[in-house]
Amino acid sequence: MIIQACEQFNLEDLQVDLLTIGCYVFHDPVLENICSDVVWQEESPGFRGGINTQATDILQSRIRYHTQDFFPLELVNSYVWSGIDHYSDQWHDDAREKMDLQFLCYQTTMTEQEGGALEMQCFDGITRQYFPRIGDVAVINHKNLLVHRVGPIHTNRERIVCSAAYRYAHD
Repeated sequence: MIIQACEQFNLEDLQVDLLTIGCYVFHDPVLENICSDVVWQEESPGFRGGINTQATDILQSRIRYHTQDFFPLELVNSYVWSGIDHYSDQWHDDAREKMDLQFLCYQTTMTEQEGGALEMQCFDGITRQYFPRIGDVAVINHKNLLVHRVGPIHTNRERIVCSAAYRYAHD
């Protein structure tokens, strides 16, 4: 089953989807092309980490704007990357990262022909695929251990993602 991004953020839909399927995807045109000034550092073959406080600051600001501080969140980490790291293409959860919610802001559009989908084994037992567009944000519920991976990529184009991960402040 393929997930389509909502064209407008909705806090109620976010709450319901995070609990029922484990993810929520929306589009935010303000977040399109926020990674143009990234200073890249090669971390491993095919994977680069980026230093760009402007991009991560913009993402965090938009998260606060959309959630209206409904969730009492504490930032765990925020960074930019290009490519796929050594385990992201395998089924996994991110419990070891000690995060509850992760906001993945895509800076590359991927299609079914190109691959690179975010694949999720959702809480309702259905495996879903999401092919990102520039400016889309996927919110993943790590508190309940959503198992996910990046699907195979069939293109040479970079897959750039800006991420902000949080834990609930009251835990």
